[in-house]
Amino acid sequence: MSMAAKKSLEQDFEELCLDIGRAYGADDLTSKIIGRLYLEPSELSLEEIAKKTGYSLSSVSKALKNIDRCPFLRKFRKPASKKVYFSLEKDLDGVFLLMLEKMLSAKLLPLKERLPYIMKQHQQKTNEQKLLLLKQLYRHVQRSEEGIMLLIKKMREA
Repeated sequence: MSMAAKKSLEQDFEELCLDIGRAYGADDLTSKIIGRLYLEPSELSLEEIAKKTGYSLSSVSKALKNIDRCPFLRKFRKPASKKVYFSLEKDLDGVFLLMLEKMLSAKLLPLKERLPYIMKQHQQKTNEQKLLLLKQLYRHVQRSEEGIMLLIKKMREA
């Protein structure tokens, strides 16, 4: 064993979250919050998150607003309490499935439905290179849809 002090589970996991967060361009506080919330079996208040991360209430509040749209973050109030609580969904398979389904319905399907119409409408009066780019995009959309549908099917079967 090395002479370095042994780290706790929380410290090791926080380090892992920091490394992953940095790889995605997330700031350290956001990564720490996600790590702390994931390890907690129950929700944490804003004050508890600030205490556990060592950051101020305002910094934590700002970071949580930035990740509020994150599909696995839950924000809520308890009855008869003015405090705001946060927790992370632990079923990452379910979250990933939801994200795939949203990507399919909100992004790929509109492209798949509207691109042929757009290409047909402008077939005669548009630069051929631009039409070729749209045709290429359409083929990419079709392949992406097939891949996502296959992944969704496999995840549901698991």
